[in-house]
Amino acid sequence: MDKIVYGSKMKKVDSYTMNVIGIPSMVLMERAAFSVFSYMEKHFSKESKFLCICGTGNNGADGIALARMLCLAGYKADVLWIGDETKATKQWVEQRNIAINCEVSVKHLERIVSSNSEKSHVSMDKNNTYNKLRGIIRDEIRDYDCIIDAIFGIGLTRNVEGLYADVIECVNETRKGQDSCEGAVKVYAMDIPSGLCADTGKVMGTAINADITFTFGALKTGLLLYKGKDIAGKIVVEHIGFPEKAYLKGLDKSDLCRAVNKDELYQITKRNQHSNKGNYGKILIVAGSKNVYGAAYFSAMAACKLGCGLVKIITHKDNRDLIYNKIPEAMINVYDTDESEENMMQMLEENVSWADVVVVGPGISKGETAKLLLKHTMRVARDKDKSIIIDADGLNIIAENPQLKEYYHKKTVITPHIGESARLFGKSTRTIAENIIGVAGSYAYEHNINVIQKDSTTVILGIESCGDKCNNRICINTSGNAGMATGGSGDILTGIVAAVIAGGVDVRGMCEYEASSDKDNEKIFLAASIATYIHGLAGDMAAKVIGETSMTATDILNSIPAVLKELKEK
Repeated sequence: MDKIVYGSKMKKVDSYTMNVIGIPSMVLMERAAFSVFSYMEKHFSKESKFLCICGTGNNGADGIALARMLCLAGYKADVLWIGDETKATKQWVEQRNIAINCEVSVKHLERIVSSNSEKSHVSMDKNNTYNKLRGIIRDEIRDYDCIIDAIFGIGLTRNVEGLYADVIECVNETRKGQDSCEGAVKVYAMDIPSGLCADTGKVMGTAINADITFTFGALKTGLLLYKGKDIAGKIVVEHIGFPEKAYLKGLDKSDLCRAVNKDELYQITKRNQHSNKGNYGKILIVAGSKNVYGAAYFSAMAACKLGCGLVKIITHKDNRDLIYNKIPEAMINVYDTDESEENMMQMLEENVSWADVVVVGPGISKGETAKLLLKHTMRVARDKDKSIIIDADGLNIIAENPQLKEYYHKKTVITPHIGESARLFGKSTRTIAENIIGVAGSYAYEHNINVIQKDSTTVILGIESCGDKCNNRICINTSGNAGMATGGSGDILTGIVAAVIAGGVDVRGMCEYEASSDKDNEKIFLAASIATYIHGLAGDMAAKVIGETSMTATDILNSIPAVLKELKEK
């Protein structure tokens, strides 16, 4: 699996590379600047004009180096820098001096603002002063074809204010004002858009909206999470010379997340010719309530399409014919709302014992019968040591009846969206969204379970995903699109997860832990990660055919076979 680094921890890779391995900072800086320069040279004509807006840290030094390379190649490229020169890094001073010696135009915004203020003798109120300041900034950044953001980089820890905020807002206005125009100004960020938290994707007051973000060394968590996904634009990872040893030795496990690599999936689609349905897992799906059968159908059909050998559905008796007509491949058991608890317990005992993986929750409602279904399904799964996936109404019932958490065990997977998490975790949706790994990871760690935290970017958190025993079982999903925000999509994910855990596809060869006691946990984490990635690929394939706006859950479901076929062919 590919690595994703918490943005703030990338400094440790820098430090190890420079201080232990011995690669000078200026060498890395030159390579970072040259990687962006190479893109510019391919995509812009020599008549193009560039403005590098730079802070006084090493990110700003990257921007100054880029401006110099562009100028030496015959482009018009200027530097506009912000900040206090007395607080500038050594590398920034060196890059600034080199640029000046190469006759690059290097201007200090504060001096420009001060000079313009001295020329104005008109007394102005606060609003007029504010508007004048914005006008000065707009004058400095207009007439360029491309603006490069190199203000803050990954080190930002507080909200952006003052002149920095004014500059960012003016850049965003310039970009937005020309979005629909032919030859509109482009805004590119170096490493990370200024104002974006490099760890969480939270906007620190205000942030640059980039068309492309060129990030150096490795993907940063903040580029994928929360607001970062929109603000960063297209993400290009530039490998500028950090040795792999710097990641292995310079970082702790808690500094890293993982991402499924599509190349890894090619090995999981092959079936042994000498096999039968029993080799590919048995799934029990406890889903649906009276006249509510869609969730049960989507989960079961997704499991079938992912290659599960046998699927059985337990649902309300009124749904039997409806589901059978939709999915004759599945076996069906039914219950009634006036079923005795004893009969229900016996039915669940038999069926959970039969299954390799159990799903409970989609569409079961929150009535008394649903509570009994959930309670006894969870109890038997725990007692029989079965993998269990709890979704939708199941999670809402647990939120209202927290005593049910006593039935959690290490083979439990929960799949909440942000609203369900808010109820389950007792946190606001904003608190979760702004720190999705921290909040969901703490819940996973506290209860020793696996969490698939669904959002615009879904995060998979395995057993011991945070705390002192963090084992690097955090995966950020990189597939999928906004069209998947549609009813039934989550039910499909649940079915895919169940199928991968059950053995519809084989992930054993991808397990990284040798100890058998840990390998079971690793398998569930990997299965959940791979299943989420496949779900996103199905959504991406559906988007290619019909677009995001018109996408339905059925479109995602029908795209699963094509995804698996493509993977097998490759």
